[in-house]
Amino acid sequence: MFAVKKKSRHRQNKRYYLRMEKMNKKYTAFFDLDHTILEESSGSLMWKYNMAHGLPSRKHKFYMFAAALLGRSKLISQHRAMCIIAAMWKNVLKKDDDLYTDRIFNEVISKYVRGDAKKEIEFHRAAGAHIVLLSASISSICGRIKEHLDLDDVLCTELELDGEKYTGRIKGRYCWGKEKLYRASAWCKQNGFSLEEAWYYGDAVEDRHILAGVGNANCVCPDKKLKKLALKKNWKILMWR
Repeated sequence: MFAVKKKSRHRQNKRYYLRMEKMNKKYTAFFDLDHTILEESSGSLMWKYNMAHGLPSRKHKFYMFAAALLGRSKLISQHRAMCIIAAMWKNVLKKDDDLYTDRIFNEVISKYVRGDAKKEIEFHRAAGAHIVLLSASISSICGRIKEHLDLDDVLCTELELDGEKYTGRIKGRYCWGKEKLYRASAWCKQNGFSLEEAWYYGDAVEDRHILAGVGNANCVCPDKKLKKLALKKNWKILMWR
């Protein structure tokens, strides 16, 4: 009789610890920024703000026009287009850029954070997820979003620094397209997470690589091409506000 009780108690304890292990299992939720967490593109918001305040020089306007024209016509890669844009930061002091970024973030960008994005982030936070911003946007903006939403980590396009000044180059590759999948995969491996159990939220067809790589693909207000692909792949479509 005693042996039966002991065996039953052992089974109960085993079930309890298996349940606790499952509940405490780590997973990651990756979120895109532009048109996902934000209603608009952070780059477009910055450019409109600059234009409204007469900030862009002729040189900077040329950089933006050249990058947009050559990139959209596919005469150069998106990585190369971003390298042209990054040249606008050459010799800019980081402290000056920080002051500018704080101003534009507080006055404009923070107001475009979607309420549904906040709710989804809180859902994953309550579930114990590690929440990572995975974006093509530059590190100065992504860093503010991380602080604003209390996220755990950021993977994004980084501007290269030489001491206290920007060099006008990007550090590594532009975090766009397949690069997002490479970054997320490497991050998961380095930090002991499973990409197959991860979630990703994105809006554009260029996100198809990372959406296919995670176990939980979510298409937020997707563009036409991504919506078509999402229906084919049975990825979840979310219409956030």
